[in-house]
Amino acid sequence: DLSVRKGEIVGIAGLIGSGREELVETLYGLHRARTGTISLGGKAVRLASPPAAVSRGMVLVPRDRRHDGLVLDMSVSENINLASLEEVSRFGIEMRGLANIRAARQIEELDIRPDNPAMVSRLLSGGNQQKTVLARWLATDAKVFLLDEPTVGVDVGAKVEIYQLIENLAHNGAAILLSSSDPGELIGLCDRIYVMMRGRITHEVDAKGLNIDQLVAMTTGAAAQNSMGSATHAR
Repeated sequence: DLSVRKGEIVGIAGLIGSGREELVETLYGLHRARTGTISLGGKAVRLASPPAAVSRGMVLVPRDRRHDGLVLDMSVSENINLASLEEVSRFGIEMRGLANIRAARQIEELDIRPDNPAMVSRLLSGGNQQKTVLARWLATDAKVFLLDEPTVGVDVGAKVEIYQLIENLAHNGAAILLSSSDPGELIGLCDRIYVMMRGRITHEVDAKGLNIDQLVAMTTGAAAQNSMGSATHAR
């Protein structure tokens, strides 16, 4: 079981194969859950597909932005408006001028460079590609953000900008579930952290006062082993 409250950043820590990737994808409807329930705003919902999740305000920023997050041969404007075409269409026809104006606002707000709505997404740096994916969901009425390795392959400067965007989202009332292999990222951004091993949540900890060594010990199982060793010694 896990919960994420409005305005909260909750982390999912775990090694490769721990199940955190599958957890995020199942919440988004990419995999069918065998059992259990998902509740949004206190009401149980059935999210059998990504469109169903998006319609409920739950969106995913995937770890592989080039293959799963962007249509690389589309422009930045087209990618930003992709999830909300009804906002820039009239009678089923996209109004390109309106779409570019709407994209330009997101480009300015997120400082996507170069600031050209017509730029082909393939030509952007990794950080600006990731900001373009975020801009797409900011243009919708998203309330829950699933972030899967949001800064992987991104330079230091872009990481800082993405961290600020994540914090701003939470400050404005979004609920954020952040899956990351970077313990420093989780501790620096999150309010609480769940640790996964072998497909199960093994720990729930407050990020405040937690250090990297402690979190790494939990993700590798060393914390449990040390605890067992101490108990044996005590006996």
